[in-house]
Amino acid sequence: MKDNNLYYEKFKSLSGNSYIYDGVTSVVIPDDGMLDQVIQLKDKELSDSDVIEILKDTFQAEQLKSTLMFYNRWERNYDGFHIDKREDKVPIVDAQSMKEALDYGNIYILILNVTEDCNLRCKYCYLSEAYDYTRNRTSKRMTFDIAKKALDYYFRLIEEYRYRKPNKKANINFFGGEPLIEFDLMKKVVDYAKKHAPTEVNFNITTNGYLLNDSISDFLVENNFYISVSLDGSKENNNKRVLENNVETFDRVVYNLKRFKERYPDYNDIGILSVYDIKTNLLANVEFFDENKLPTVLRATGTSNNNTDYYYQFTKEDYDHFHTVINKLRNEYMEKKCNNEKMSPYLQVFFEMEIFQVLMRKRHKDDNSGTIIPYTGTCIPGIRLSVRADGTFDICERMNQHFPIGNVDTGYDYEALADIVNKYNSSVITNCKGCIASKICQLCFAQTAGENEFQNKPDVCKQLRSMIKSGNSIIYSILEQNADAYTIEGMEKVIENMIKFEG
Repeated sequence: MKDNNLYYEKFKSLSGNSYIYDGVTSVVIPDDGMLDQVIQLKDKELSDSDVIEILKDTFQAEQLKSTLMFYNRWERNYDGFHIDKREDKVPIVDAQSMKEALDYGNIYILILNVTEDCNLRCKYCYLSEAYDYTRNRTSKRMTFDIAKKALDYYFRLIEEYRYRKPNKKANINFFGGEPLIEFDLMKKVVDYAKKHAPTEVNFNITTNGYLLNDSISDFLVENNFYISVSLDGSKENNNKRVLENNVETFDRVVYNLKRFKERYPDYNDIGILSVYDIKTNLLANVEFFDENKLPTVLRATGTSNNNTDYYYQFTKEDYDHFHTVINKLRNEYMEKKCNNEKMSPYLQVFFEMEIFQVLMRKRHKDDNSGTIIPYTGTCIPGIRLSVRADGTFDICERMNQHFPIGNVDTGYDYEALADIVNKYNSSVITNCKGCIASKICQLCFAQTAGENEFQNKPDVCKQLRSMIKSGNSIIYSILEQNADAYTIEGMEKVIENMIKFEG
């Protein structure tokens, strides 16, 4: 017996064409209303002849037969349109399971938080008093002894599992705080890594750009760093990125970036990370990044609303104005995308970050069912080895301090890793089975971490579900006008940038 859990979403393009998104296979199917009604009637276990009898006055008989044939084949081959056949498995994970998961060579990046201090006091920083659970800035700085131990452990893991992934490269990301405060340590780490790594090494850095002078730029370029620089946009929009004495940083950071581009015009492994909130002048940002010769914009992300009252400062009028501007810019983006017109890099990244998540969704059976973390697409804890300044291990540079997973002296604590996964599974994925957004969900450990526990995030889940309809509506409205708008080559470029700049 079916349990009447239909598992699809209807949406329309701007031209009025109707589509069905099948949650089981994540395939989009054109529909004039006939397939939708067939699915609902067949869910009541009616025979094909009964369905034809009910719908014969609405649709032509031959079209009904063809649609029923398609439906029956789709359900038979893919279990499509319903979730009743999907097993609800939430595994209990042990330390051995975690070790085996990581033994496949999945540890792909070492993140060295070389300092917990910063020369800036950004007013929305997630490592500040504005956010619960995360650490604030401290004076802790990593010693070379701790960095060396972290490198030796990471290299040993790579060497141990190289037979599984012989082409695997080492990836070392310098993070903070502001990592360029510890530039001397960085130079020692790079020198040591190049001498002792068992394979080729890629270096990454995430910096606020304030200290990015000529000598530092030379070093980064000479060592082929992937450089991510934080800049929120125009001067008025960058005013939350200030020094400790509230002095704005815009002029110096922009000068450093322009200077970098002048001295290294062909160096493409540098990009900008931009953050916005409800009062950001998005129109000014579109113009700013279009007119200035700066590195490419890698990401445009909203200020985190996780465990904070930051967004309480905005009024209803602020939100209304923000959404009006968003709608205007979305129309501009869609028009330019439909006509293959050049657009501001900020405009493109702003909308395609969300669209990309829908476009690159998992397909049929390309999910986590049967693994240690079913349903969501969060990474397995441990594949990112983030090392605090004092040598403690975390699963991510954005993870709060309540979930350590080992240290440089003892290595991974697989019991701690298993405990994290079990807490996450029991708290976060309890409502995932029937969620239409399971193929695009990236609800991760850092987003849901509280104090020694994980928290369900219904607002995030609601937003993800709405992305299925809104994102697909944008995508197919554009594809109806320009079938080459989202090519495989274009998507591969996005993935390449994600891999390069995130390790």
